[in-house]
Amino acid sequence: LISHLKCYSNSSLNLKRNCGSLRCGPYNELKLTFNGMEERCKTLLCDLNCAQKVLNKENKCKEGAIKYLIKYSQLQVFYWLKEIFGEEKIFNWKKWPKNCIKLICGNFRREELNEENNNKNCSNLIKEINN
Repeated sequence: LISHLKCYSNSSLNLKRNCGSLRCGPYNELKLTFNGMEERCKTLLCDLNCAQKVLNKENKCKEGAIKYLIKYSQLQVFYWLKEIFGEEKIFNWKKWPKNCIKLICGNFRREELNEENNNKNCSNLIKEINN
């Protein structure tokens, strides 16, 4: 985080002007339910997408600045999902809200052709996050 502070402070006005509740809101209180998590993950995906566009235009920002925000969001969402689903069921990611799968597993595709890749990629990411 500290290594990206210059990037974030230089970008803060553009982030406020172009992102946040103006673009991705309104923000509602998090509800630790299936639908609440679906909505929160949708908002986070929008925020991260917008932040990435802004940070990519900033000279003082390195690629790591957005990667840090994405990783932090993935961890946070994973632990919220863990609270909802429990320790044993958290690895059954196919039962997660769709937008949370996109946030944590990345470029997720529902077609059968990609089923094997999805299973491997998402399962590996979840194991990495859980450690």
